[in-house]
Amino acid sequence: MWAVLGETATHPGASASELARVSRHTPYAIRHTPQTLSGLLRRLKDRELIERSGARGRVVDNRLTPAGHETLAAVTRNVEDVITAALAGFSPEDRAAFAELTTRFADALTHHHEPGIPPGPSPSGA
Repeated sequence: MWAVLGETATHPGASASELARVSRHTPYAIRHTPQTLSGLLRRLKDRELIERSGARGRVVDNRLTPAGHETLAAVTRNVEDVITAALAGFSPEDRAAFAELTTRFADALTHHHEPGIPPGPSPSGA
């Protein structure tokens, strides 16, 4: 749910469908269908971490509440602390290599194509 809170904070007012599309391009997020995301968003609303409104007719907009922003900040700090502690045993060279590899991995996830659908043109236009 941390990723859903993060995406909702980054895209305030987005619908479940819009958040599902965005999450497809976020390396740390699980790919959710709009239906699955709607269920998660309802649970977050029940916890008063987001508010939902039908300002666009049948489309339900989602925004973090102040409690949602506080929860996201606290969880993010906790995640950062865990990552920092996990990397503490790595040498500076190993941390640099790990950063390079995870960046390349995240880029590969972000720029992949769907199975059965040919990739689009490369950024260089070739």
